[in-house]
Amino acid sequence: MSPTRCTADEPIDADSALLVHSQMNHLYVRGAGRPRDDDWVTRRVELYLRYTVPSLARQTDRQFTIWLDCRAGSEGQLQPHIDALLAAGVRVTFDRGAKLLAELPAAVRQVYVTRIDSDDLYAPDAIALIHRLHGAAAASQFYRGYVCDLTSGTVRRVALRSPPFYTLRFARDEFTCPAALTEIRERFALPVAVETA
Repeated sequence: MSPTRCTADEPIDADSALLVHSQMNHLYVRGAGRPRDDDWVTRRVELYLRYTVPSLARQTDRQFTIWLDCRAGSEGQLQPHIDALLAAGVRVTFDRGAKLLAELPAAVRQVYVTRIDSDDLYAPDAIALIHRLHGAAAASQFYRGYVCDLTSGTVRRVALRSPPFYTLRFARDEFTCPAALTEIRERFALPVAVETA
């Protein structure tokens, strides 16, 4: 995927941090009002470790933290996978990232959060492009890339009109409030996540 534009050349400074954010088990079974079961989570973690994390490991710019955001109270469901996730360099949280954000160096004044689904990949220069956006805009969006049909192996180019891949910039004190992830949607008028299949 490529961001819509790069309008600045300076990298993200030492006073900023970039978090590559994925959610694991926040979506509920559509119409049933219950969380996803263990088999679904196991399959999703397998996809995340097989595709998403390696695509992040191949980035030309490694100045970021991989953050997997899991539903509060689901520690038991994720426990069988924690060692593999930690070994892959993933920070796993069950508190919407409050502890992770609190552990950032005191010098960090801005937090960039880029979203990637737990079964998607980034091109090797995606993080470098995000870093070059520093100071240019409060938000950017990825809209071009490829889709792959895993049953046939067919790959094709795609340009999405309303892609779910974005990077948002926050002042540190804005992002560390407890409802920050909910407020992202409100502030930037983003749709609420809805299970479609």
